[in-house]
Amino acid sequence: MAKYQYNAPMHLNGEIFCAVDTETTGLDCEKHSIIEICVLPLNGDYSVNKSILPFTCQMQPIEGRIVDPEALRVNKIELSEIMLTCLDAFKVLDLFVEWFEKLNLGLHKGIVPIAQNWPFDRGFLVNWMGDLTFRTIFSRHYRDTMSLAASINDRCDIHNHPIQFPKLNLQSIANKFNIVNPDPHRALGDAWTTSQVYRQLLMTQV
Repeated sequence: MAKYQYNAPMHLNGEIFCAVDTETTGLDCEKHSIIEICVLPLNGDYSVNKSILPFTCQMQPIEGRIVDPEALRVNKIELSEIMLTCLDAFKVLDLFVEWFEKLNLGLHKGIVPIAQNWPFDRGFLVNWMGDLTFRTIFSRHYRDTMSLAASINDRCDIHNHPIQFPKLNLQSIANKFNIVNPDPHRALGDAWTTSQVYRQLLMTQV
Protein backbone atom coordinates (compact mmCIF):
# COMPACT_ATOMS: atom_id res chain seq x y z
CA MET A 1 0.00 0.00 0.00
CA ALA A 2 1.26 3.49 -0.87
CA LYS A 3 2.95 5.49 1.86
CA TYR A 4 1.65 9.01 1.68
CA GLN A 5 3.51 11.96 3.13
CA TYR A 6 1.40 14.36 5.14
CA ASN A 7 2.42 17.86 6.06
CA ALA A 8 -0.73 18.94 7.82
CA PRO A 9 -0.98 21.56 10.57
CA MET A 10 -0.82 20.19 14.11
CA HIS A 11 -4.24 21.60 14.96
CA LEU A 12 -5.87 19.26 12.42
CA ASN A 13 -5.11 16.38 14.80
CA GLY A 14 -4.38 13.80 12.12
CA GLU A 15 -6.90 14.99 9.56
CA ILE A 16 -5.95 16.42 6.16
CA PHE A 17 -6.86 19.54 4.23
CA CYS A 18 -8.38 18.96 0.79
CA ALA A 19 -9.75 21.53 -1.60
CA VAL A 20 -13.14 20.30 -2.78
CA ASP A 21 -15.22 21.32 -5.76
CA THR A 22 -18.15 19.87 -7.66
CA GLU A 23 -19.72 20.65 -11.02
CA THR A 24 -23.42 19.91 -11.23
CA THR A 25 -26.38 19.81 -13.59
CA GLY A 26 -28.09 22.66 -11.74
CA LEU A 27 -28.38 24.49 -8.43
CA ASP A 28 -30.82 22.32 -6.45
CA CYS A 29 -29.23 19.28 -4.80
CA GLU A 30 -32.62 17.57 -4.57
CA LYS A 31 -33.37 17.92 -8.28
CA HIS A 32 -29.94 18.08 -9.92
CA SER A 33 -26.81 15.93 -9.75
CA ILE A 34 -23.02 16.05 -9.51
CA ILE A 35 -21.31 15.37 -12.84
CA GLU A 36 -17.72 16.23 -11.87
CA ILE A 37 -15.83 16.20 -8.58
CA CYS A 38 -12.34 17.04 -7.39
CA VAL A 39 -10.89 16.37 -3.94
CA LEU A 40 -7.38 17.82 -3.97
CA PRO A 41 -5.08 16.95 -1.01
CA LEU A 42 -3.07 19.86 0.36
CA ASN A 43 -0.03 20.47 2.51
CA GLY A 44 -0.02 22.67 5.57
CA ASP A 45 0.93 25.69 3.45
CA TYR A 46 -2.04 24.99 1.12
CA SER A 47 0.16 23.88 -1.73
CA VAL A 48 -0.85 20.69 -3.56
CA ASN A 49 0.32 17.51 -1.82
CA LYS A 50 2.11 15.88 -4.74
CA SER A 51 2.52 12.56 -2.93
CA ILE A 52 -1.22 11.89 -3.24
CA LEU A 53 -3.09 11.77 -6.52
CA PRO A 54 -6.24 13.88 -6.28
CA PHE A 55 -9.60 12.24 -6.69
CA THR A 56 -10.97 13.92 -9.81
CA CYS A 57 -13.61 12.29 -11.91
CA GLN A 58 -16.63 12.89 -14.12
CA MET A 59 -19.75 10.80 -13.63
CA GLN A 60 -23.15 10.25 -15.13
CA PRO A 61 -25.94 12.18 -13.41
CA ILE A 62 -28.08 10.19 -11.03
CA GLU A 63 -30.95 8.61 -12.94
CA GLY A 64 -34.08 10.74 -12.96
CA ARG A 65 -32.32 13.98 -12.06
CA ILE A 66 -32.92 17.17 -14.06
CA VAL A 67 -30.24 18.59 -16.33
CA ASP A 68 -30.28 22.38 -16.63
CA PRO A 69 -28.76 23.42 -19.99
CA GLU A 70 -27.52 26.67 -18.42
CA ALA A 71 -25.38 24.73 -15.93
CA LEU A 72 -23.75 22.79 -18.78
CA ARG A 73 -23.20 26.02 -20.69
CA VAL A 74 -21.24 27.41 -17.73
CA ASN A 75 -19.06 24.37 -17.06
CA LYS A 76 -18.82 23.38 -20.76
CA ILE A 77 -19.33 19.71 -19.93
CA GLU A 78 -20.84 17.62 -22.74
CA LEU A 79 -23.62 15.47 -21.29
CA SER A 80 -23.65 13.14 -24.28
CA GLU A 81 -19.95 12.40 -23.82
CA ILE A 82 -20.40 11.72 -20.11
CA MET A 83 -23.24 9.29 -20.77
CA LEU A 84 -21.07 7.39 -23.25
CA THR A 85 -17.72 7.36 -21.47
CA CYS A 86 -18.21 7.82 -17.71
CA LEU A 87 -19.30 5.53 -14.89
CA ASP A 88 -22.61 5.99 -13.14
CA ALA A 89 -22.61 8.08 -9.98
CA PHE A 90 -22.68 5.22 -7.50
CA LYS A 91 -19.81 3.32 -9.11
CA VAL A 92 -17.81 6.54 -8.84
CA LEU A 93 -18.82 6.73 -5.18
CA ASP A 94 -17.34 3.26 -4.62
CA LEU A 95 -14.09 4.47 -6.19
CA PHE A 96 -14.08 7.58 -4.00
CA VAL A 97 -14.57 5.56 -0.81
CA GLU A 98 -11.73 3.28 -1.90
CA TRP A 99 -9.50 6.33 -2.55
CA PHE A 100 -10.31 7.74 0.88
CA GLU A 101 -9.59 4.47 2.67
CA LYS A 102 -6.14 4.33 1.06
CA LEU A 103 -5.28 7.61 2.79
CA ASN A 104 -5.05 5.63 6.06
CA LEU A 105 -5.82 8.68 8.17
CA GLY A 106 -6.78 6.64 11.19
CA LEU A 107 -9.91 5.97 13.20
CA HIS A 108 -12.41 8.86 13.15
CA LYS A 109 -10.06 10.97 11.04
CA GLY A 110 -11.19 12.52 7.81
CA ILE A 111 -10.88 15.27 5.25
CA VAL A 112 -11.14 18.90 6.32
CA PRO A 113 -12.68 20.48 3.21
CA ILE A 114 -11.69 23.87 1.86
CA ALA A 115 -14.35 25.04 -0.57
CA GLN A 116 -15.94 28.05 -2.19
CA ASN A 117 -19.51 28.11 -0.87
CA TRP A 118 -19.26 24.80 1.03
CA PRO A 119 -22.99 24.59 1.84
CA PHE A 120 -23.66 24.25 -1.90
CA ASP A 121 -21.12 21.45 -2.42
CA ARG A 122 -22.09 19.81 0.86
CA GLY A 123 -25.73 19.50 -0.17
CA PHE A 124 -24.81 17.72 -3.39
CA LEU A 125 -22.24 15.49 -1.69
CA VAL A 126 -24.66 14.37 1.03
CA ASN A 127 -27.34 13.70 -1.56
CA TRP A 128 -24.89 11.59 -3.59
CA MET A 129 -23.03 9.81 -0.77
CA GLY A 130 -25.65 9.55 1.92
CA ASP A 131 -25.30 11.24 5.30
CA LEU A 132 -23.39 8.43 7.05
CA THR A 133 -20.73 8.04 4.36
CA PHE A 134 -20.40 11.81 4.10
CA ARG A 135 -19.84 12.18 7.86
CA THR A 136 -17.34 9.32 7.83
CA ILE A 137 -15.20 10.99 5.18
CA PHE A 138 -15.61 14.73 5.70
CA SER A 139 -14.87 16.61 8.92
CA ARG A 140 -17.46 19.05 10.15
CA HIS A 141 -14.67 21.61 10.62
CA TYR A 142 -14.81 22.92 7.06
CA ARG A 143 -13.20 26.07 5.64
CA ASP A 144 -15.09 28.30 3.20
CA THR A 145 -13.46 31.01 1.08
CA MET A 146 -16.76 32.80 0.44
CA SER A 147 -17.58 32.92 4.13
CA LEU A 148 -14.05 34.02 5.05
CA ALA A 149 -14.06 36.82 2.47
CA ALA A 150 -17.44 38.00 3.79
CA SER A 151 -16.04 38.01 7.34
CA ILE A 152 -13.07 40.09 6.19
CA ASN A 153 -15.56 42.54 4.69
CA ASP A 154 -17.30 42.67 8.07
CA ARG A 155 -13.99 43.43 9.78
CA CYS A 156 -13.30 46.18 7.26
CA ASP A 157 -16.73 47.66 7.91
CA ILE A 158 -16.41 47.67 11.70
CA HIS A 159 -13.02 49.40 11.41
CA ASN A 160 -14.33 51.89 8.82
CA HIS A 161 -11.97 50.54 6.14
CA PRO A 162 -12.88 50.07 2.47
CA ILE A 163 -14.60 46.77 1.70
CA GLN A 164 -12.03 44.46 0.13
CA PHE A 165 -14.30 41.99 -1.67
CA PRO A 166 -17.34 43.70 -3.24
CA LYS A 167 -18.14 40.44 -5.07
CA LEU A 168 -17.81 37.09 -3.35
CA ASN A 169 -17.68 34.69 -6.30
CA LEU A 170 -14.48 32.68 -6.76
CA GLN A 171 -13.28 34.50 -9.87
CA SER A 172 -13.69 37.94 -8.29
CA ILE A 173 -11.79 36.98 -5.13
CA ALA A 174 -9.07 35.26 -7.18
CA ASN A 175 -8.71 38.36 -9.36
CA LYS A 176 -8.14 40.43 -6.24
CA PHE A 177 -5.02 38.35 -5.57
CA ASN A 178 -3.96 37.98 -9.23
CA ILE A 179 -4.58 34.25 -9.03
CA VAL A 180 -5.25 32.77 -12.47
CA ASN A 181 -7.65 29.84 -12.52
CA PRO A 182 -6.17 27.30 -14.98
CA ASP A 183 -9.60 25.88 -15.86
CA PRO A 184 -12.57 27.96 -14.63
CA HIS A 185 -15.85 26.23 -13.80
CA ARG A 186 -14.21 22.81 -13.84
CA ALA A 187 -13.69 20.86 -10.64
CA LEU A 188 -9.88 20.58 -10.66
CA GLY A 189 -9.26 24.17 -11.75
CA ASP A 190 -11.73 25.57 -9.21
CA ALA A 191 -10.41 23.36 -6.40
CA TRP A 192 -6.83 24.49 -6.97
CA THR A 193 -7.90 28.13 -7.21
CA THR A 194 -9.91 27.80 -4.01
CA SER A 195 -6.86 26.48 -2.14
CA GLN A 196 -4.74 29.43 -3.28
CA VAL A 197 -7.48 31.96 -2.55
CA TYR A 198 -7.85 30.55 0.97
CA ARG A 199 -4.13 30.95 1.61
CA GLN A 200 -4.20 34.57 0.47
CA LEU A 201 -7.32 35.32 2.51
CA LEU A 202 -5.55 34.10 5.65
CA MET A 203 -2.81 36.67 5.04
CA THR A 204 -5.16 39.55 4.32
CA GLN A 205 -4.64 42.54 6.57
CA VAL A 206 -7.48 44.83 7.61
